[in-house]
Amino acid sequence: MVVNHTSRWWIDRQMGWSRYWLVYGTVTVAAPIFLFLVGFVLPVSLHKNAADMLNPSRLGGYLRRGAQIILAGLLLNLVVFPEDPLWSGGVLQTIGLSIIVMTLLAPGDMVIDCTGSRSVLRDHLAPGAGEAGANTFNLRLEYALVITFLYGQPYDCNEYCKYYKNIENPHYKFIPAVNRTYYDGNISHVTGVVNITAADFEAMPSHFDGQWLRTNFPHVAQAMDRFIAKVKEETHGEILGDLEIVRIPLDLYRARRATSRAWQGVGDHPFARSPVFLAGDSAMGSPYFQSISLGFECAMFLAGLLGRRDLRLEDMLDRYELYIYKQWLRVYMRSKMIKHNKDLFECVGDTFAVLEKLHIY
Repeated sequence: MVVNHTSRWWIDRQMGWSRYWLVYGTVTVAAPIFLFLVGFVLPVSLHKNAADMLNPSRLGGYLRRGAQIILAGLLLNLVVFPEDPLWSGGVLQTIGLSIIVMTLLAPGDMVIDCTGSRSVLRDHLAPGAGEAGANTFNLRLEYALVITFLYGQPYDCNEYCKYYKNIENPHYKFIPAVNRTYYDGNISHVTGVVNITAADFEAMPSHFDGQWLRTNFPHVAQAMDRFIAKVKEETHGEILGDLEIVRIPLDLYRARRATSRAWQGVGDHPFARSPVFLAGDSAMGSPYFQSISLGFECAMFLAGLLGRRDLRLEDMLDRYELYIYKQWLRVYMRSKMIKHNKDLFECVGDTFAVLEKLHIY
């Protein structure tokens, strides 16, 4: 399992047949082991001791097992992928947290999952699921560099500013946030994005600085430096420190099921006895705007449902699923509009490229 799950990082990108069979051949061993451990051994153990689950010794054993799996996942990231964030990946962490959550559930309890885009329970809400992405619809919009720096003067930039400061950048364009720049006295915290190709994304590390970008991707760095130079020319400020750059995929996603409705009446699974609701980024997310307000709206709607003592659980689950789907339509339409406007902006000055992206009925 370790060889299979880590092979895509440590093998050379030029794959011969020997490496091909090493990666894909281990699936035939890793997959059955994984399904046996997680899908058979743990449920059998839990069912065997279900009548005695409230015994502190039983609770302690499952809580300790979940914590050990989480720590093992963190140790794996630290040793094998030291350049990535400690919480990256998440397979072992998700398994460990799921064990802890399902151990603590008692009949009648409710779980509200607001653990963010890498939701702990989202992919476990469908019977027979549990694998990464099993309950997640994901739409990759583009790849981007997120560039952050401190600037020693007050600074703001609207669409006109973005256009004129990128007019000399034919392909890569630095697009800073509008009206979302944070000020601390005379220091501006500036964040912007540069759209990159999938090939650029694969060739870059997850986190690096401005010097690395200038050395390895000079064309991208030139677009960024031209923009910053024009800002300096106008405001007579300087960048404080170095640039911080991360490369990320910009994904629009949602949970196909936002509740444990599919588990109702399915055996004695914990989710059949204790309903689960996804809220905020656990239910859906967009790369172009934060979902904090969306999370508040989900929480308020769910609180209203929970306050309805006359409402059956089945009706509560149905209404929350419908509400989340309506919220998803809002998020999807707004995200697609932002992406379309961003694509048009990057084509300003090229008449035919703009016309190709316009849809006039």
